[in-house]
Amino acid sequence: GFFVENIRENRVEKNREKEYIQSMISDMKSDIKQLDSLNATRRVKNEMIDSILLILDMPDPNLFGNELYYFARWMPRPVRSITSDGTMQQLKSGNLRLIRSRRSVDAIMEYDQLVRFGNISVEDREETLIQQFYPSLKKVFDARVFEKMVKGMQINRPVGNPKLLHGDKESLDELYSHIHFLKNVNSYSIQFIERRRTLAEHVLDVLTQEYNLNNY
Repeated sequence: GFFVENIRENRVEKNREKEYIQSMISDMKSDIKQLDSLNATRRVKNEMIDSILLILDMPDPNLFGNELYYFARWMPRPVRSITSDGTMQQLKSGNLRLIRSRRSVDAIMEYDQLVRFGNISVEDREETLIQQFYPSLKKVFDARVFEKMVKGMQINRPVGNPKLLHGDKESLDELYSHIHFLKNVNSYSIQFIERRRTLAEHVLDVLTQEYNLNNY
């Protein structure tokens, strides 16, 4: 009876292992899709940042008020990643022992470590910089213009070519400095997203190879 019960438990644990692997593969595919979308959004943001810096370096930025207001209003909006970590959390709560493949466990844990590092080093840093950016933004731009541009979650271009509230050198230099650091964290985020996507692909390859689950 003990032998039969042992075989039954073994079979149950193998089935649970397969379910976790299938679920992890699904999570990795979901993450890859989201990372591609994040990468595209970050690259558009970089183009906006480059445009603002270029205009601020011109003799008269007011000539491009329409572009400045539009790009600047987008600047504080954070770009957040939402990780598909349901399976990861279940595994880490005591079920990781069910994954018999050491290579799979190593790949899964490496990905988890990278994701947790990214949330601290990228998104938290960006949020800090955004909070520092607000004072210089409010100093240079007319909030009444911003108010007319926003409709719900949508940001529209302003009407005409609105002037800056303050265009003195000191205010513009302060704004330029803050945008420079936001560009740095946005550029680093693109690198991190690409690194994370590569690792997600690696996890996917390892799991399908180790468990011969190419149909999932």
